[in-house]
Amino acid sequence: MNKRDLINYYQLAFINGVNDAISVIMLYKVFVVLMTGNIIYFIADVATNPQFTDLVRVTLLINFVISGIIVHNLLSKKSVKFRIILSLLFVIIYCVAGTIAVTSHHLQENSFGFLIVANIATIMSVIMNNIFYRFHSTKINLVAYTMNLLNLAHMIGEKRYFDLVLMSTTITSFVLGLTIGAFLTVAWNFYAILIIIPILIHLYLSLIHISEPTRQAEI
Repeated sequence: MNKRDLINYYQLAFINGVNDAISVIMLYKVFVVLMTGNIIYFIADVATNPQFTDLVRVTLLINFVISGIIVHNLLSKKSVKFRIILSLLFVIIYCVAGTIAVTSHHLQENSFGFLIVANIATIMSVIMNNIFYRFHSTKINLVAYTMNLLNLAHMIGEKRYFDLVLMSTTITSFVLGLTIGAFLTVAWNFYAILIIIPILIHLYLSLIHISEPTRQAEI
């Protein structure tokens, strides 16, 4: 990956951190990016204390896969700019839906408002993580940080310092997003998601300086 690709990658990692921070705090500890967390919580709860939240987690897992298929089949034919605009649209939808659910008291742990908002956030997450398809062919994963940490250990052991810097920066970007997202969510609730709008706009504007042939090659 070149320098521009890396900067884009770090920004997406930060966005993922913000997304999961908001969902864990506002949506009863469900994950909209790190789906492994939903699997762990679901199995643990089923064995100890099954509840409505576990049904929501199942829908998110199914949603993540189905949305991934749909996004791949449809958005792979669209430009990167279109994917960014669609991501921006879902940020607004998520913010509005979450805020309405909170103010109307329809975001209880056993409510369908909770289920709907969580699934909107998951669709948004899938779209954002597919803005740049080529990233999925790299050794750094935007949604599987257990594997990233394992790869980090391998890089240290093999003294692959350049890859080590890339991996460390990606993980740091994600943790930074988690941290900032968590504190802003405590203060702003679902409005915290709006902090990723400037990042998406920056990604969009950065494409203006790329020639059309280059953009087509990246899609």
